[in-house]
Amino acid sequence: MLFSCVLAQQYMKVTHHAVLDIFNLNQPIGQIRIALFGADYPNIVSNFMQLANGPENKQYAYCPFHSIIKNFMIQTGDFQRGDGRGKAVLIQEPLETVQRNHPTTYSVAQTDGSQFYIVTGKQNHMRDPVFGHVIEGHYLVNWINEQNVDILNRPLSRIDIGGSRAEPVQEYILRIND
Repeated sequence: MLFSCVLAQQYMKVTHHAVLDIFNLNQPIGQIRIALFGADYPNIVSNFMQLANGPENKQYAYCPFHSIIKNFMIQTGDFQRGDGRGKAVLIQEPLETVQRNHPTTYSVAQTDGSQFYIVTGKQNHMRDPVFGHVIEGHYLVNWINEQNVDILNRPLSRIDIGGSRAEPVQEYILRIND
């Protein structure tokens, strides 16, 4: 008897790249590169880019990963409070709320305003807009996912975005396997 596995595939138009410099205990440990889907989520990507490139008090630099739920997600982006309660939005237009694509491992999804999370395991129940996908630095995502946490899912060791930047790229189509 033959068994076959069919992977669901998605094709997303990439319009920008973002790079997150990851620090552990104030020491650089690597970079995560994210392909951004600006054609499908122009307002979310615009807000994300402004925060990635923003002025010192309104950017992702030195923003902690404040929540790690193993095999689900790692969350960051709260530059206001650093604990998941901040909700800054830098653009005037409303952010998209409709999910146009299916989340897969390494998807990057929007929560509130500046906050986002990276999916670390297959999730069928998610409803947040998936506006990007990790294309480099998977080992760092996996490393962060494996860190020890307290009972509130906060990492015991400080892990930050030490710096960030985003820029437009020549548009291309990214195939994402489920």
